[in-house]
Amino acid sequence: MRRRKTLSLWKLDYTEGDLDYNTGRYRETLKHYKAALESRHVQSNDTLQMELLYRQISCHDWLHNESSKMRCVKLLMNLARKTGHRPMESIALFNMGKSLYYHRETMTETRLKPKNATSYSANSTTTSAATTILSGQYDEIFRISLPRERLLIEQQDTVNYYMSSVIKTLGYVCRDIGDYRKSSSYIERLALLRDSLKHREQESAAQEYATLYESKEKDLQLQKK
Repeated sequence: MRRRKTLSLWKLDYTEGDLDYNTGRYRETLKHYKAALESRHVQSNDTLQMELLYRQISCHDWLHNESSKMRCVKLLMNLARKTGHRPMESIALFNMGKSLYYHRETMTETRLKPKNATSYSANSTTTSAATTILSGQYDEIFRISLPRERLLIEQQDTVNYYMSSVIKTLGYVCRDIGDYRKSSSYIERLALLRDSLKHREQESAAQEYATLYESKEKDLQLQKK
């Protein structure tokens, strides 16, 4: 497709990034997503910017690169709030809460072996603060995501990436707060939804390429005539 230039460069980078992500090549994935994000077309489209930032967050998560992940989270949060995109805001909040959760766990391990009483006191205070921040973030995620889930169900618009993001976020949050029954229900729904989306994408791609092939064939016939 690159050789034939059948798609614009940003879309090729986006697509190749998705292919690399699905095969676990996260460093290569980031190169393509960053290239797509820097294109003029994406820079003028808030939705595409948020989608690519969301995908980069997932890559950094797999690579355990917390600093780069948080940079993308903050960019996504700012853009989501500027555009009023509540699903993306909930995704950013969840990832921020997740980072705080693991950061809290690390502080807890440090606190178990304090060098002195002062060290223990400082770590204890920080851990308590982190727990309060985390709790607040989860409340905010539920406040944003649950109404969005209900709205999509009422509108009978449930087979889309927005719904996928909402269900994924709610499933992970329920898991982290210990509600494993609800978490497993959300994860099961997510698996079914992703299958439906994949099937729809395959059908759409097949139709798109069939149309493109037919158009090329007509062009060749005209050239021959």
